[in-house]
Amino acid sequence: MFKQLFTSFAEPNATSKELTKPQGYHSKEPIFIVGMPRSGTTLVERILSQHSDVNSAGELEYFSLLVKKMSKTTSSRIFDKETIKAAQTINFEKLGKTYIDKTRVLTGKTARFIDKMPLNILYVGLILHALPHAKIVCLDRNPLDTIMSNYRQLFSANSYNYNYAYHLTTTAQYYVLFQKLALLWEKKYPENFTLINYQELVNNPEKKAREIVSFCDLQWQEQCLNISSNKAPVATASAVQVRQPINNRSINNWKKYDKYLDEAKHILKHAKLY
Repeated sequence: MFKQLFTSFAEPNATSKELTKPQGYHSKEPIFIVGMPRSGTTLVERILSQHSDVNSAGELEYFSLLVKKMSKTTSSRIFDKETIKAAQTINFEKLGKTYIDKTRVLTGKTARFIDKMPLNILYVGLILHALPHAKIVCLDRNPLDTIMSNYRQLFSANSYNYNYAYHLTTTAQYYVLFQKLALLWEKKYPENFTLINYQELVNNPEKKAREIVSFCDLQWQEQCLNISSNKAPVATASAVQVRQPINNRSINNWKKYDKYLDEAKHILKHAKLY
């Protein structure tokens, strides 16, 4: 669906009915942090929100709800094929401006703000059509660590977004689809979308943190590394980890559960991801 929809995206001579070159709302305020849950998104949020020019607005559902509302579909789910297809006709400049206006109650204190909804990974093409100057940082953690961490985490039972995490097999399948989508966005929008390897970040935090800050068009500040001094509240399962200095203690935690991961490994090998 995404490959078909965004094949011609941002190409001015596109002749199909697919999305063409974005106009959008030209705000440079938003920084989106996306990725699989439990992949390091909160860590990157803490690094960036330590910057004096950046404020974190938390995990916002504004963009997905606006897409649903403006696409005018009647399906019960916020995200489905019908809605994504109908989104081609949205007024993207209005979508971008409305999103910025709705976030104003949580932002505005600084020049830039973070929206850390991990599943905005599904909306990257639409985000960049509506907000062509937005920066999107996507976390890429070791597949088996990601799969095991998602499976072990009890997500909200009221959200269908996390239904994949009730079985190791479906979690592995979800990871494969996530990875394919992330690589699509990275190839399509290299100036706006970057993949950050979690292992590299925790093993060489200053180097990778500098890369993230630079990608977001910010000047480096030494305080960005001092995440343990960040007093902002944390509403995710990573609350304990991000109260500590950056460390690599969670790398290869999957090995504790290796005997249960044969099927997951098979799925990853078939997808050439392991």
